Amino acid sequence: KKCRCASIYNECSSRNRQSINQYQDLIDTEQEFHQILFQLVGTNIFKDFSVKKEQVLYYNNIPYAIVNKHDRKIVVTSDEITMENESDCASNIWTTDNFAPQLVFDHGGMREFTFSVEVESVMEDVKSTEYMDGFYIMLKDGTHIAFGNFEDDKLIFYCDEYDEFVKIKRKSNVLFYRAIVRKDGITFDYKESGEDEYTNAYTIVPHTSIKNIVIFSRTWMPINHIAKFRKIELSNIETNKK
Repeated sequence: KKCRCASIYNECSSRNRQSINQYQDLIDTEQEFHQILFQLVGTNIFKDFSVKKEQVLYYNNIPYAIVNKHDRKIVVTSDEITMENESDCASNIWTTDNFAPQLVFDHGGMREFTFSVEVESVMEDVKSTEYMDGFYIMLKDGTHIAFGNFEDDKLIFYCDEYDEFVKIKRKSNVLFYRAIVRKDGITFDYKESGEDEYTNAYTIVPHTSIKNIVIFSRTWMPINHIAKFRKIELSNIETNKK
């Protein structure tokens, strides 16, 4: 079955659509479609991260780019993404420098979708807990909405721009996180086992649309710390297509 990716296609100009139509019947996979579309019409989703077209890669057919200003070790395989922070200096985020290692994902212009990821935090400095591993959603106005493992025994949801904040105790270093994006709001859920049902942590109504989804590992003290990300999925709610 040929890929159509209508949510992106419909936002292109009529001239670019004609160019895409010339290739449509030759495209066998969604990844090939994304690659050709990216070359034909470009995208500004990575603009805030100074990412060039040739730096865009694909993970499970999802376009992504690596942001890694402190040159931390990032390993991407088909099963797992690993980020390693080191004790030479902190690698924080939410600052103008934005030093935390990150993978920035393109959600493909979908208006309603689900994003999910399994996050494991590995503490190498057992006495240091100044870290957060998880993901954030960046809105088009620059707002960040973050969700993930926090310190040694908590998970956290927060959005500084909206003054929204909640901490929840956790028992495991491995958690499953999910964001359900709908027109009337974004629901953030979690569970501590793949067999459990999701529990809602927070629901927020953003003032504008979504620009990026970013997985990250941040430290605000110089510590050795490893974050592992698995089972990353991005699905269109309307078609339930990954």
